[in-house]
Amino acid sequence: MKRVFLCLPKEDESQYHVLAQHHILEAIQHDAAPFAPSLYAAVLAGELERGEGLLCSLAFLQVCDEVWVFGHPSLSMQTELSMALELGIPVRELPLSLPAVGKEIPFSGTN
Repeated sequence: MKRVFLCLPKEDESQYHVLAQHHILEAIQHDAAPFAPSLYAAVLAGELERGEGLLCSLAFLQVCDEVWVFGHPSLSMQTELSMALELGIPVRELPLSLPAVGKEIPFSGTN
């Protein structure tokens, strides 16, 4: 099972948890062990300084096999992507999508 770092933008706070859950489940269905640092940041909002959260996510990024980027990269996502490229970790760009209720989750990336 490959370790996958998920870069998800937090543009729409009201839909963010649904969006994160959708893409985490999508990764698991495709035999990946996903890590979504922005979801942890959302859960721990107010408990961590922004820099602490970013340092934790960058530490985990170093042991990932791939980085999957959904949507337009935010500033913190750009930092993560730069590090991935420096480390030679493959980066896959995938469309940002919300699940359709009662429908199977399609996977738009390539394996």
